[in-house]
Amino acid sequence: MIFLPDDRDLAAAGWVTRGILDELSARSDLPPALAEKVRWCLDAEFYDLDLRDASAADLAALVGPVDQIIAATELAGSASFQQPEMFPAYLGLLRELRALLDPSFGLDGATVFEYGSEHAPDSPAGLERLVLEPDGRFRFENRRAGQLLVARTGTIGRAEVIAAAGALVAAGFPAVPDHDTLPGADCLTISSGDRHAVMGVTSARHVPGYGPLIRRLLPWLRYLVDLQGEAPAGLRVDRPPGA
Repeated sequence: MIFLPDDRDLAAAGWVTRGILDELSARSDLPPALAEKVRWCLDAEFYDLDLRDASAADLAALVGPVDQIIAATELAGSASFQQPEMFPAYLGLLRELRALLDPSFGLDGATVFEYGSEHAPDSPAGLERLVLEPDGRFRFENRRAGQLLVARTGTIGRAEVIAAAGALVAAGFPAVPDHDTLPGADCLTISSGDRHAVMGVTSARHVPGYGPLIRRLLPWLRYLVDLQGEAPAGLRVDRPPGA
């Protein structure tokens, strides 16, 4: 695990954290306080890095080294791993760490999620569209057969936004692995700036990065359609005046 302020935690197996610690320990550009923490973990063979008390300046200074580690890992490729099949997971977690340090990493302003289809016969719920801003503000619409059924605004908590951004980065957005994609109700489109990814939710649930994102996104959408049940953690809907 790597623990960051505001519950921005990177859940990773010990071998992943050990690899990141080894990479960081070889660098001469870490702030002294962070270099000391890294060295302590390695010396103690304790591979949970706790940065919850790190200063904002030190965390900002960590971005450059992590960027360079990502670039070097991409260049080396899977051939540099004793078990090449572990390469995608390691690279994905490095990207997720980078996103946790800066939630806007890899995103261009608002991120748009469109699930289902407004007109497809197999999509009785229609199209659910969530526009999520980096600061957590959102706009939600549910449309079916040319009619606007629901329109809401609200906010999603910082920890949830950071986790969603981290999942997208870990997935390598906008790249999507080959998988079965069904039209209509199962289709999810994610857009950020001029980048777009289209996937079938049933299959993409099991894709690293996209899977955790989908498991976070679908409860938001289900709740926003009719506001039934308990709101997902961190989600707050604006109430109309007088409601």
